[in-house]
Amino acid sequence: MEIEEFKEKVLPARDKLYRYAYFLLKNEEDAKDVVQDVLLKIWDDRHKRKFDNIEAWAITLIKNRTMDKLRKKKKNYSNEDDLLTLSDRAPTPEQQHATNQMYAHLQDQVKRLSAKQQDIFHLREIEGKSYQEISEQLDLDVSQVKVYLHRARKFLKDKLFKIESYGLH
Repeated sequence: MEIEEFKEKVLPARDKLYRYAYFLLKNEEDAKDVVQDVLLKIWDDRHKRKFDNIEAWAITLIKNRTMDKLRKKKKNYSNEDDLLTLSDRAPTPEQQHATNQMYAHLQDQVKRLSAKQQDIFHLREIEGKSYQEISEQLDLDVSQVKVYLHRARKFLKDKLFKIESYGLH
C-alpha cells in the first residue's frame, strides 16, 4: 500500500474509528491516542500484509487496543451527559434528570451484555452498519449477527421496561 491508497482507504475511516474507540474508552484523549496508534500500525504493516477489508482490520485493532488500555488502567466507564441529544427546546430540570437517569440505566444494562453483543449493538445502533458489514468486521455469519443483536435488544428492552415500570435494576 502506498500513501495515496492509505489516504483513500484508511483515513476516511478515521472518524468511525474514533467514535468506536470513544464508545469503548469513554475518554477523548485516550480514544485519539488509540486511533493514532492503529493508524500507525496499519501504515507500518502496509508491506507485511494484504488487506482485504482494511476497515474491518482497523476496527479489530481498535477493539484490541482499547481493551488493552482498559485492562492497564482498570478504568471505570463514566456517565456521558455530553452525548445526549437535546431537542431545540430546553428540557425542564425534571425532564433532564429523568433523561439522564434513563441513559445511565441504559449504559449499565449495555455493560451487562456479552462482549460480542456489545460490539454488535454498537456497530448496528451507533455506527449504523449493515448486518453484512458487521458480519465481515467480526468474522461471524449474518444469521449469528442477527441473533446476537436480537438477544441484546430483547435484554435491553426487558430491563428498561422493568426499570421504567417498577424501578427494578
